[in-house]
Amino acid sequence: MGAVLALKPWIWLFAVVTLGSCGTAADGPIVRAVLSGAKSLAGPPDVTLSMAERKAAVLRDVETAGGKTPVLLVEIPDLDAVASLLIAARNGEDITWIDPAGVSVVTRNGVVISTRGLGHDLMIADVTGASRALSGGLRNYHRVHRYLEGEGQLQRRTFDCTLTETKDVTREECSDTATRFRNEFANDGTPLMTSTQWIGPQIGVAHLTRLR
Repeated sequence: MGAVLALKPWIWLFAVVTLGSCGTAADGPIVRAVLSGAKSLAGPPDVTLSMAERKAAVLRDVETAGGKTPVLLVEIPDLDAVASLLIAARNGEDITWIDPAGVSVVTRNGVVISTRGLGHDLMIADVTGASRALSGGLRNYHRVHRYLEGEGQLQRRTFDCTLTETKDVTREECSDTATRFRNEFANDGTPLMTSTQWIGPQIGVAHLTRLR
């Protein structure tokens, strides 16, 4: 896992407040909830608590803080990581979410298109087909991921994908010659609020829950 320089709490708070002045949704109570309940996705995790216990602490702090600021809960089992993220920036349909150490996840209409700070990051994903399929378009399409190789070159991987839907969940089944994965988006009446999405071979899947 790539090394990430952890920010002191006051630096993180200053960063979020500064971002807020540029249009980012963030308020004091939610910032305090993130600081008190979440560790960075890049760890190291608190080994005295299980992942379930850390998740419960994050949820408890966010609920206690109240407010309407968007909060994204991210769990990555293969990294033993859980944190709550705030919005750092918006660019059209793209939202950049950051955790207390500046690790980021970018979503486009709820679909992850990139990560930074996790090590072996997803540099960028072309999810045009997935977005159209989730909106009722063609159910067979390509998904393109790009990862940074050891020599600084981008590795392109193209996956063939099929989207299926039941009453409770929409499933995206994708594969190339080496890897097969499944993404799931809950059909809970609030589009793309809860999902499980594969990030890459080293990071594995991420469980995302939009709390606000």
